[in-house]
Amino acid sequence: MLKTHILNPHIPTLCKGILAGMMISLGASAYLSIDNHYIGAILFTIGLYGIYTLDFYLYTGKVGFFLTEKDLPKLAVIWLGNLIGTVSIAWLICATRLLQTSTLQHHATAYAATKLGDSYASIFILGILCGLMMYIAAAAFKTTQNTANSIGGYIGLFLCVMIFLLLGFEHSIANMFYFTVAEAWSLHAVMALLVVSAGNAVGGLTIPILLHPTTQH
Repeated sequence: MLKTHILNPHIPTLCKGILAGMMISLGASAYLSIDNHYIGAILFTIGLYGIYTLDFYLYTGKVGFFLTEKDLPKLAVIWLGNLIGTVSIAWLICATRLLQTSTLQHHATAYAATKLGDSYASIFILGILCGLMMYIAAAAFKTTQNTANSIGGYIGLFLCVMIFLLLGFEHSIANMFYFTVAEAWSLHAVMALLVVSAGNAVGGLTIPILLHPTTQH
């Protein structure tokens, strides 16, 4: 009974985290299936559009607001849910003809090789830069919803996502999908994922900390 009571509050969070991971996988699938990176980056944003419009929970979008919510268990559950969602969709896609009829696996394998061949310091820094972009995207969407400038929130969302993709910044949740499709999971891949997740957190928290240095605890 006690375990059930502890887990129940986190079930809705886990479900929203899973759904967010699924959205990222769908966006990443479109991105990897197209040779033109610019068009692919635009299509990737369908994942973020679904997440923010439907209020799903994405780790890279939520971590920047950690100092306001101060709920580490919730953030951990979101990360776990994102992992379950991305891996589940990746497995489903790998069971279809898409791997033979598109460039999806070819690009995923190349991306995974680049990311796993990089140093931890490099992917940490690239994770920070991605975290900055994701915080701007989340904050822009959050502050403009139900206002006369709501369209600006969507534009900001699309631009931030395109920038981190085109510049090669590291997004921990997207990497979960890449590693699964590329069949690249290993101890090193797990460590790299944790390093990028930490970088995303640092980047996501940078703006709120510097904006309000005396009010954070």
